[in-house]
Amino acid sequence: MESEEIKKVSELIENKKSEELKEFLQELHPADIAELCDELDAEEARSIYLLLDNEKAADVLIEMDEDARKKFLEILPSETIAKRFVDYMDSDDAVDIIRDMDEDNILHNDTDVPFDSILYGGHFLPEYFNLPFIECQQGKQAIDLALAESFKELASRHPIEKITIKDITDKAGVIRPTFYNHFQDKYELIEWIVMEQIIRPAAPLIENGMFNEAVVLMFTSLEKDKPFYMNAVKLEGQNSLQSIAEDCVRQILLAIMEKKGPKMDKAHPWITYERVAQFYAQSMCYIVIEWIKSGMNIPPREIAAAYESKFLCRTEF
Repeated sequence: MESEEIKKVSELIENKKSEELKEFLQELHPADIAELCDELDAEEARSIYLLLDNEKAADVLIEMDEDARKKFLEILPSETIAKRFVDYMDSDDAVDIIRDMDEDNILHNDTDVPFDSILYGGHFLPEYFNLPFIECQQGKQAIDLALAESFKELASRHPIEKITIKDITDKAGVIRPTFYNHFQDKYELIEWIVMEQIIRPAAPLIENGMFNEAVVLMFTSLEKDKPFYMNAVKLEGQNSLQSIAEDCVRQILLAIMEKKGPKMDKAHPWITYERVAQFYAQSMCYIVIEWIKSGMNIPPREIAAAYESKFLCRTEF
């Protein structure tokens, strides 16, 4: 790719012109985007990659050479790859991606079970996560994910208060002590789901000023697990979904602000990073909760546009 084009992309990222950047990327072949990701620094590459639609993002992964792909997989959450992109690949390509993820300590498959056996037609086989020897077969992250998927499926059909730890572990194919090695209780598991599957994947977009895209990504992810969140929103008290989500958003925003060090108002020293992060966390999560309670009928992009125009001050994270 020409150096002028690479410079143009860097400038669009720096100036937070996400719509122009999307239009530019739409005109490029996946192979060109793969080359572009290799030329940019890690943060820039991750930012443009998360702007791609799922099908094109999958094609870009396939077009990367093996070494570049392994390096790139390190900067993306494994759930993002598994849930958003693998389903858009042919089975052979999907197996290659899974193997790369394993080598980077995603699945830690130390048994004789071949990776090809957990895929069928490019899709993950749910039964793989129900094997009784999952504890030996996968690392911590994969077990976290298996417990989360088990819990979400149960919670989409039953009140969360009535779901026991034994219900979760039986469905995930692990023993109860395994659960307690990973989570204190089912509410900490909800926190993991919200943080790792909703908030953290959007953090790179927030950090690069692409707040609208971050909100769209978060609301779209919530929408994909609608039955689970329609039940989770009924929780009350300190374990309510709103309280859990607010704390997750606050943590991410606070980390971004402390990393980037935005200029605070010297005339009002009481406006601290913590208070700014809490303010945005509360406003965002209020909208999320009301949206879920109303049935998630408003499209994510419409929600994002309304939030940005009506509620979002121009604070740089």
